[in-house]
Amino acid sequence: PTISFNTPVKNAWIASVCADSAGGASAVADLFVKRGATSFGFIAGAVRSHASKERLRGYRNALRKNGFTHIETATGGYHYDGGYRAVLSFHERGPMPGAIFCANDLMALGALDALRSTLKLRVPEDVMVARFDDVPEASWKSYGLTTIVQDCRLMVADAMTALQSMMSAGSSAGGILRIVPCKLIERAT
Repeated sequence: PTISFNTPVKNAWIASVCADSAGGASAVADLFVKRGATSFGFIAGAVRSHASKERLRGYRNALRKNGFTHIETATGGYHYDGGYRAVLSFHERGPMPGAIFCANDLMALGALDALRSTLKLRVPEDVMVARFDDVPEASWKSYGLTTIVQDCRLMVADAMTALQSMMSAGSSAGGILRIVPCKLIERAT
């Protein structure tokens, strides 16, 4: 039996358990719009990353539903320096987006430092920032980043349940695709 964890594969031999990346990103877009944002940026993780693509898809779809069609994008490679450079590239291209969603925490920390230290912008007054994952440092008072949290405990429990079910079936018993909801945590950014 094979379980694909946080990358969806659904066929007769493989089961998948994934976080709802698109749903989490949609919640971020709705929050940005609710707070008054009118221009948007997205810092992607890696070009081929399924999670990053799903986060952009959910973000884009929710913004379209709210009447916004343009998103400035950059790729940060899931690294602090990548998030920092992505914000600087937004700045070089023209007006800074009023709200930036990062595909993970490390890029968001870099983005936040670039906004505050290099560009001397205020967060959230000038630019709102949110991200995905919730590493402990992101909740430190100096950052206070708004985030989407994956329920890792439930994902692991669901993966174990699927694995046990596949093992007890004794034959190809994949085909399970479990999407686990994420939670939005609003902080200072």
